[in-house]
Amino acid sequence: MVERLKKVFGRVELRILCALALGVLTATLIYSVAQEKDDPPYDEEECKEILSYQLNHLYDLEQWYAEQQHAFLPLLPPFSDFILKNQPGQPNLLPFSAEKFPTQFQKGLVGIYDYSVPVYPIRIEEDPNTRALKFYNYDGQLIYTLAAASGYDPYAYLKDRMPGLYANNANIAGRNYWQSIYDPARVQISVNLIAPEDVEHWLHAKAQVEAAAQEEAEEGGGMMLRVMQENATTNIQFTQIKKVTNGVSMTISYPSGFTNGLDVFMCNELVPEIWSFAAKSLATTGTNLTWVDTNAWVQSGNPVRMYAAGDATKDSDGDGYADGREIMVYDTDPNSATSRPVVVSGTVSYGGPETGTIYVTFTTESDTWSLAKSTALGSPGIYTNNEIANNQSYWFNAFRDVNGNFTRDAWEPWGTYSANSTLITGDTSGINITLADVPSVWGTISYSGSATGDIHVIAVTSSNSWDTTYQTVLPWTESESNELGGTTTYLTFPANYSIVGMPKSNYWLRAFVDENFSGTFTPGEAVGEYAPNSIPVSNRVAGVNITLNLDSDGGGFPDFVELYLTGTSATNATDGILLLNEARQQISMHWLAIHGGSILFTNTPGSTADREQIKHLLEDISDKFYTTNSP
Repeated sequence: MVERLKKVFGRVELRILCALALGVLTATLIYSVAQEKDDPPYDEEECKEILSYQLNHLYDLEQWYAEQQHAFLPLLPPFSDFILKNQPGQPNLLPFSAEKFPTQFQKGLVGIYDYSVPVYPIRIEEDPNTRALKFYNYDGQLIYTLAAASGYDPYAYLKDRMPGLYANNANIAGRNYWQSIYDPARVQISVNLIAPEDVEHWLHAKAQVEAAAQEEAEEGGGMMLRVMQENATTNIQFTQIKKVTNGVSMTISYPSGFTNGLDVFMCNELVPEIWSFAAKSLATTGTNLTWVDTNAWVQSGNPVRMYAAGDATKDSDGDGYADGREIMVYDTDPNSATSRPVVVSGTVSYGGPETGTIYVTFTTESDTWSLAKSTALGSPGIYTNNEIANNQSYWFNAFRDVNGNFTRDAWEPWGTYSANSTLITGDTSGINITLADVPSVWGTISYSGSATGDIHVIAVTSSNSWDTTYQTVLPWTESESNELGGTTTYLTFPANYSIVGMPKSNYWLRAFVDENFSGTFTPGEAVGEYAPNSIPVSNRVAGVNITLNLDSDGGGFPDFVELYLTGTSATNATDGILLLNEARQQISMHWLAIHGGSILFTNTPGSTADREQIKHLLEDISDKFYTTNSP
């Protein structure tokens, strides 16, 4: 790709110049690159090193994580309650063969753009109780749990460093102390996964951004840079580019007497083969013009953009398409009249409830939703795209951008023309696409009890199931303080949740506080359910709000417990209180037999304090039951 760029931008007769724009929030940093200057080369050795870490299986990722744990463990403060959270791994970019990873893992990944290339951030934790590895996606959702390998010894690293701790005469207390310090679960690692074929693009874009930032810093850190070369009177030049109220303003200079008009191109993916028209045939009078880019991408698109300008008229092969347009947008040969853009058309159908702009995408790779060559529709209907090169194969997809972020989110309706690419040799019609809704559930979790633990929200197809195949996990501890500072923050309620990607079916929606961090529901844990009956989920279902330990009748038992466990009524407080009184009598008899004393129940029957006291008493006598006679 770099060689192709050098060839394209080295053409004397085309005179294209690139401007690289970097934006952070509302601040925009602009950098202009002259035509004669080569694109910043990326480090080929760095590329080789990154590719050497390629992951071909989840177990490769497990091994890499173990190496990270061993690398960071000796560096941690010697306090067992200190947890290293979200530590970037080394390296922090790992190529992976997605198709070789578990399907559940693949479906749970959430991609973001880093240097305009899709990457998939994950966080890896080791459960200190079960020793299973837990993988969380960019949204903090648990997407996969990998059970500990048979024979796994979490203290193997410590045994290698301090074998004396495990001698026959070793001090047990000392051993326990060092095991708490060298517990690998204290190390949580974050890393970005990337498709191997995208590594080169990522490094190339990274090099461009870093070069731009370096030159901007050398110029004094201003918001605007000016570039004017000695031969500017014969070249097309960006001489000024800056942020203005309604967009990005740029001044473009050209030779005196140049009247061909200018095209301006934009690329917001930093892969220069994928450009879009920003403006066509701008009138050229005098020796310069000022144009303001007010396209939608300025306000809400990717903040990293490249601009290019070219002669809007010069047509070397006489096919009716300007050279600049063929090179930058159509990706056709400007020196061959048979290589030209063609028209692709079809219909997008959708019968669901979602609204938003529909984007039809045209890509030469199967795993991208790039909007660079897309066509936008306000509603389902006919689309036409006249920027498609002939004699190339394309994937045709479409999605409805419900939240208006110019990105296809996993829960948004989408469709594809074919699972395989289609060779386009000439004008083609009938590329019809039907959008389908993605089943998903959205809502809030409310809870006012004293139990603590991660909140698991699950969707199950059986009334007595606690299967976690389709779930989301809300971490109880969102951040932790330590000896180095910081503040511990916990999950606050109501808390938003969503479960995306389950098959169309009827589901019971449940949630529980995982007090023992087992990853599954344990009777006695705080629990709640959306409704006693299943609900159909075939598209995005919102408002599925769940209250944990909801006790509608105030009888002392949560509705869920009364419905599924005690058999009492969730709308009649009397039966629940009678059941609690019976429990008190049974506990008192066993307590007397075990401890030889009486128990005083002083809390209001059915109150939170009353239930907590009963729970603790049961825990005390749970393994000491005696057979007693009722008085």
